[in-house]
Amino acid sequence: MSLAGAIRRAAEAVAAKEKELLRKEWSGHYAGTAGDAADTYESPYGDGRDPVCELRWLDLGSNHINDPGAAALGDALGPKVPITRLNLRDNQVGVLGCRSIGYGVVRCGATLRRLDLAHSGFGCQGAIALAGALATAHSPCALKVLQLGFNSIGADGAKALAAALTSGNFRRLEHLDLACNVLGPDGVAALAPLLEPIESGDATCSADDEVSDTLSDGKRGAGLYSLDLAVNNAGGDGERGGIRALMKALESNTSLRMLNLRGNDLTPEHAGDVAEMLCENVTLTQLNVGYNKIYNEGAWELAEALSENPSLLGLDIQRNEISDDGAEWIRGLLASNCTIEEVDMRSNQLSPEVVESFGKSFGERVNARWQQEPPKVEKNDENAAAQRTMVGEGGGRVAAKKAERAARKAARQAARGR
Repeated sequence: MSLAGAIRRAAEAVAAKEKELLRKEWSGHYAGTAGDAADTYESPYGDGRDPVCELRWLDLGSNHINDPGAAALGDALGPKVPITRLNLRDNQVGVLGCRSIGYGVVRCGATLRRLDLAHSGFGCQGAIALAGALATAHSPCALKVLQLGFNSIGADGAKALAAALTSGNFRRLEHLDLACNVLGPDGVAALAPLLEPIESGDATCSADDEVSDTLSDGKRGAGLYSLDLAVNNAGGDGERGGIRALMKALESNTSLRMLNLRGNDLTPEHAGDVAEMLCENVTLTQLNVGYNKIYNEGAWELAEALSENPSLLGLDIQRNEISDDGAEWIRGLLASNCTIEEVDMRSNQLSPEVVESFGKSFGERVNARWQQEPPKVEKNDENAAAQRTMVGEGGGRVAAKKAERAARKAARQAARGR
C-alpha cells in the first residue's frame, strides 16, 4: 500500500472513531457540520475529562494526500482532538478537502492556532468552500496563522475569505499569507476590511502552555500583524483601486507590522499611494515593494514620505530600476531618519561608485550588492526626463508635490477633528 493510501485509511479510521464517540456523548446525531458541534459541545475541557487525542502538532506536508485524504482528516478534527497546528501544504487539496478542513477548524476553534494549506492549487472554488465553512463559526476561534499562498485564488476567493474572516469570530488572526495567487486589484481591495481597527478586548486569547504562536508586541492594536500579498498582480495594467483601498485602510491601522507587496507591477503612481499611507501610519515596521516598477520617481515618493516616519525599520526596494539619481533620495532619507535600520537596494542600477559610497556612509543600513547594468539611455527616453525633473534640484515638481501632500494631510486631520 502506498504512503498516501495508508494515510487516507488511517485518517478515515480516526474520523470514524471520532464520529462514534461524539454520537455517544452529544445529545443530537452528528452530521459532520460545524454547527452541530458548536451547538452541543462548548469546550474540549469544559466537562473536566481528558481529550481522546493528545496530538498537538500534525505536519503532513508534501505527502500526496489529495482531496479524499484531506476531507477525511478534516472530518476527524473536533473538540476531542485539541490540535494546535496543522500543516497540509503541497497536497493537492481540492474543494471537498477545503470545506471539510474549514468545518474542522471551527470545531477545533478553542485550540487550532495555525493552518497551512499553501501550494495546494485549489483555486477560487476551494477558497470559497473554505470560507463558507469558516463562516459557520458561532464563537471566537483561536486561529492566528493562516497560510494560503500558491493556490491560484482570484478576486472571488479573496472576497469570500475576507467576508468570513471579518465576521467577528476570527479577530485573533495575526498572520495571513496569500502570496503568489491571482487576486488582482479587486481581490486586494476586498482585503481592506481586514485592516480596519478592532477593539483589543475582542481579540484577547487565553494563555497556552506551549510556545506562543504570536510574534506580535504587547503595544500594538488587535488585528493582523503581517500580511503577505506578494506576486498578486495588484497593480496590473496600472490599476490603482486595489492598492488605494488597502493603503486607505492602513492609514488608521495600528496592528499591522509587516506588509509584503513584492512583485505586483507597482508603478511610481502606486508608490505615491503607498507614500500617502506612510504619511499617516506610524506603526508599520517592515515594507517590501521590491521587484516592481517604481523607478526613481517612486523612490522619491517613498523617501519623502518616510523622512519623518517614526516607525519603519526596514524598506525593501530591490529590482525597481532605480539609478544613481533615485539613490540620492535614499541617501537623504538615511541621513535624516535614523529609525530606519536597513534599505535593501539589490539588483537596481546603481553605479559602483554609488554602491561604494553607500557602504562608507551607512554601512549595513544599505544592502546594495549585485547591481544590474544600467540600460542604454534610449531605452528609458520616455521616463528619463520626468525622473530627472523630479529628482533634480530646483525642478519645482518636488516642492509642488510636497505642498500638495501637506495640504491633503491637513485636510484629513481637520476632518478627524485633530
